[in-house]
Amino acid sequence: MSRRLPKTLLGIVPCATLLLACHGRDVQNDASPPDATSQDATFQDATSRDASAPPPPCAAHDASAPSPPPRPFTVVHLDSSAPAPLKLAVQACVGLINRAAGGSVYLDSDPHDATWLTDLGIVPAASVSADDFLRSCMATFPACVRYDYASQQALLPNILTVASVVGAVPVDISGSLTCGSTAFDAVAELFESA
Repeated sequence: MSRRLPKTLLGIVPCATLLLACHGRDVQNDASPPDATSQDATFQDATSRDASAPPPPCAAHDASAPSPPPRPFTVVHLDSSAPAPLKLAVQACVGLINRAAGGSVYLDSDPHDATWLTDLGIVPAASVSADDFLRSCMATFPACVRYDYASQQALLPNILTVASVVGAVPVDISGSLTCGSTAFDAVAELFESA
């Protein structure tokens, strides 16, 4: 049997790794489906870790955290020649803000985007640059998912899915963007064998 995984399975490996890392369950020792009792025990195990143990790769989600307040309709101008990691971060922020207050942010990144607004007669309350919008977004959503755009392009669908699920902004480690806390470190947790 080959020691290398077929390319079709590469998409499953990061997802399984993330699932195990984030939930901390010992799947090998527990073949039965989880019930409320085992989930409570898993949560207690995950929250009562030894202080010398490394921190879990995923930050616990706090459903009681306040959602951002509704925002006025804003257009974000993103240059189509901007670097891909910047585009990904801005698009993720648009999604996070629109998740909380649907339709409050519109991304203008190509000539057709402005045409839509004109044709529909929609006038934004504000127009901001991508950099200003990203700074504001990072203040509202301080958690991030760290990744390396140069070496993890094949894993971007998985990384962006994780960022969406945990409500965090994807941040390329080679860029200048910083975040308040790391919800998931894809550089440390996910890698693709050559």
